[in-house]
Amino acid sequence: GEVGVKSIVELSPTLDVEAEFSARIDARPKPINTHDALDIQAIYTAIPYSSHVVAEKSAISIAQQAKLDKKYNVKLSCSLKDLVGVYAN
Repeated sequence: GEVGVKSIVELSPTLDVEAEFSARIDARPKPINTHDALDIQAIYTAIPYSSHVVAEKSAISIAQQAKLDKKYNVKLSCSLKDLVGVYAN
């Protein structure tokens, strides 16, 4: 039933992120364009399995509104400059 489906989504990080994004995108007054849709699909997988994610402002904003950065302990940014020194030896 509905509870079982919800449990599966919550236990699958990628599906969880997709559900959070979908809920927020559907609530927006204007539809997203094809380019943004492809970027957002990539983010579904990146957020739960990465330590840092760099993306466009709109995607980062949605992720922060959903508090996915805290849930998955990932740093979200709109700038590659935020990665300088992060992975240095």
